[in-house]
Amino acid sequence: MELRETGKSGAAVVLLWEDGDSGAAFAPVVRALEKTYRVLVPAFAPEETPDERVAAVEAAILGAYDGRIWGAYGLRRGGEALLALLSRGGVRIRTAIVEGALAVPAQGLKNYSGTLVHWKGSRDKGAKKTWETLRRNVPALRSLTLRKLKAEQDFVSIRP
Repeated sequence: MELRETGKSGAAVVLLWEDGDSGAAFAPVVRALEKTYRVLVPAFAPEETPDERVAAVEAAILGAYDGRIWGAYGLRRGGEALLALLSRGGVRIRTAIVEGALAVPAQGLKNYSGTLVHWKGSRDKGAKKTWETLRRNVPALRSLTLRKLKAEQDFVSIRP
């Protein structure tokens, strides 16, 4: 795993975890966010297992940021990995946003103490089931539909 870091040194740290391996899908978002935030984007080798990916990101955040970052956004498989990271309890993330239909970790999210937002679009067919499962695990869960966002607004602008 390679953890690409860009943006302002000393600023609030945001982790962007995409659906694929490379981290390339977030390039336009990273350019917009790096003016204000410290942005972390993990890039993985295709042969790395999901557990190895979660462990590598956890180790990187624990080592470089004392296990505490301001925000994280996980897109589909990246959202599942982000939930797995949160369920481990080693890393503290103030605001985590996961998007789409996701598998919730079997161990639940009892170790997570920040704000969790489930972001679903109208085309996410399994998102309602994900919402219900997350709601059982995290009573303070919030939902965000894409229709409620203003044009050009990014997830960092959303305050809990």
